[in-house]
Amino acid sequence: MQFPFAETADFDSVPISPIPAVNVASVPQRSPLRYPGGKTWLIPHIRVWLGQMDPKPRVLLEPFAGGATVSLTAVMEQLVQRCIMAEIDANVAAFWKAALEYNTELRDRVSQFHPTKESIEELQQCDQDNILDLGFKALVLNRTRRGGILAKGAAWFCCIVLGRIIL
Repeated sequence: MQFPFAETADFDSVPISPIPAVNVASVPQRSPLRYPGGKTWLIPHIRVWLGQMDPKPRVLLEPFAGGATVSLTAVMEQLVQRCIMAEIDANVAAFWKAALEYNTELRDRVSQFHPTKESIEELQQCDQDNILDLGFKALVLNRTRRGGILAKGAAWFCCIVLGRIIL
């Protein structure tokens, strides 16, 4: 397959980051959500990018927030004062809203939950009708499904065990 722009593109003029590739295991894991192909690898670049800005930015908008690693790092390392996380997946968005607005209740749910195949399947089948329930369900499914995929049909993966998370 040929790409029409390949013949005319000047790839030599595309800037290459001076930051070496990073082992994502060396980057602090600040989010309880996990996704294959997440943005953790981007953190060293975000640090440099935001650190070079003058004046220092006050707000960071993270589209496709998912695990929100970029937002969490930027705020926790005081690279920005606040962040706006945009997420189209209603379940993931519910998790972040619950983590921010119902953090004590969410923490208690996590500490009291016993992740068995049966309890996870039961949670998956239930229709949640409030932000806390939706957010808790999203967290459990993200941490117990292969690759964190929340969509129906994603296989349950028994090797990941939900631990105690303090939000």
